[in-house]
Amino acid sequence: MNKTAARILLALATAFSLVSGCQCDRHNPEKTGYNRVLILYSAGYNSLRDYLYEDIQDLKKGYAPGIRDSRAFLVVSHLSVRRGDYSTETSPQLIRVYSDKKKGVVLDTLKSYTGDLSDKSTMNIILSDIKKQFPSEHYGMVFSSHATGWMPVGYYNNPGSYEPSYSGGRKGSAPVSLPDGAYPYIEPELLPGEPLTKSLTLTNGTKTATEMEMTDFKNAIPMHLDYLLMDACLSGGIEVAYEFKDVCDQIGFSPAEILADGFNYKELAGHLLGSDKADTRAVVDDYYQYYAAKKDKNDRSATISLVDCKQLDGLASVCNTLFSKYASEIDGLNPSSVQRFYRYDKHWFYDLEDILVKAGISSAEHSSLSSALNSCILYKAATEEFLKSYGGFAIDTFCGMTMYLPCNGSTLLDNKYKALAWNKATGLVD
Repeated sequence: MNKTAARILLALATAFSLVSGCQCDRHNPEKTGYNRVLILYSAGYNSLRDYLYEDIQDLKKGYAPGIRDSRAFLVVSHLSVRRGDYSTETSPQLIRVYSDKKKGVVLDTLKSYTGDLSDKSTMNIILSDIKKQFPSEHYGMVFSSHATGWMPVGYYNNPGSYEPSYSGGRKGSAPVSLPDGAYPYIEPELLPGEPLTKSLTLTNGTKTATEMEMTDFKNAIPMHLDYLLMDACLSGGIEVAYEFKDVCDQIGFSPAEILADGFNYKELAGHLLGSDKADTRAVVDDYYQYYAAKKDKNDRSATISLVDCKQLDGLASVCNTLFSKYASEIDGLNPSSVQRFYRYDKHWFYDLEDILVKAGISSAEHSSLSSALNSCILYKAATEEFLKSYGGFAIDTFCGMTMYLPCNGSTLLDNKYKALAWNKATGLVD
């Protein structure tokens, strides 16, 4: 064999080795780690059972990575056998969603668990299993269930159980101690024709349900997230964003409630896994466009925002100065003059920017505030009104995030608020 032929064979052998090695690593991601992992945490052991079941069925109609792909799509799901029927006990499941050339999109159950998905220990165990079995530097999570933002567990629909003389505001309140851990909660009846929304974190299978504290939720997540998208009501407050700012790079959420149909699950994985970079903006825009196109005015109800968590400290710095300077003006606001994002008497969610505008900040201060908000808000959209036929409201202004208004809160909520990361950074409640 001459030297030229030898060089050619050596080059071919080297090339084959490189290609083979590349393919081996690609098709054995469990050895080298996954490029990206998407987690859908779907807690539907409650009144949302049928909606969340349909969401998971919709996944079969969209994109899914191959079984040996470097991207993984996992679903954590807990559903009752039928809506309202909890006579047969079911268990939370960890499911892998992948594409097969012959079978199409496959939902493969990897493991069953005990407990409720709203329990912080159960959540941590499942997510820790995912972190171990699907190692990656890039995780993203979509959370789908009921929620009530930063509110104390159980408080949202029954404040009188905490404050026996509660009269819709601070006056007359008689605060009692908040409970530790999960708290039983009774789901309210809907008015005739009223759309179901995702405003409660319910999971235990009877009319009495349990809720998980926001801080417990945060602390149960064992990995850093590129994004956290909340398909759940009333999550779009600065309190939630700031609490999660060290857990995720981006957070997407709704300042108002979310109608039960929620996100577009047919396109979800395509947006978040189907290209080289997760397109979180497309997910929240899909949500808004779906509801904005509805013909019925009540169905045409949506608010949604996408926040860059890395910019939140800048907003906190601006707000710290303004909260201190305008403390008495904020405390003396007429709540009815401020843009609200709640229905009926659930008066704990107001537009952050409008609070300060109505408190009388100067044009220069408003410009500084707007700049800080624009640095944080990657996307925001809202319909002109929200469920006005069912205790709703017009949306005249929308900065992208809500905030607690202390002058229309209570002593108990103030005490709860003091422990939040947002309040520690800004001093809204002293």
